[in-house]
Amino acid sequence: MNPDPAQEHLERLQKSRSLPNRDLSLGFLSEQFKREVAKPYQQLGDLAVLWRELVPPALVERSRLAGLSRGVLHVEVDNPAAHFEIDRLLRGGLQKRLIQSHKGPAFRKVSVKVVGRSEAGAVDTKRLPPAGDSNPKLDPSKQPARGRQGQDG
Repeated sequence: MNPDPAQEHLERLQKSRSLPNRDLSLGFLSEQFKREVAKPYQQLGDLAVLWRELVPPALVERSRLAGLSRGVLHVEVDNPAAHFEIDRLLRGGLQKRLIQSHKGPAFRKVSVKVVGRSEAGAVDTKRLPPAGDSNPKLDPSKQPARGRQGQDG
């Protein structure tokens, strides 16, 4: 049986004139993920370790490294008292030690900003990197206990 030439012509037209199949994958998120998650983590990964080494644990718990841009390390704290203490430490030489000890992207200044608990509420207070990180300093089992002693959370 010979196929009908008219039917073949209609099938060819249907293939060439129909809309392409929709891309239902999540591939479009890869660039956004790199820009918003991967790059900041790479920039701040080593700096976060240095921050935990040089800043007292009580202030590390109250602070969060928000980003590094144009040579300025942005730090967010949850209350004015923590802002005062970190600012005092920075003026006392902490900023100079951070800049000299950091081997990653260069920065020249640390900026501290107070944000309310509602804005910082979604922040992991331990700020540990993803599982599988080989740095022993970041192992949760070796971290000191955080929070106030004797209070139930």
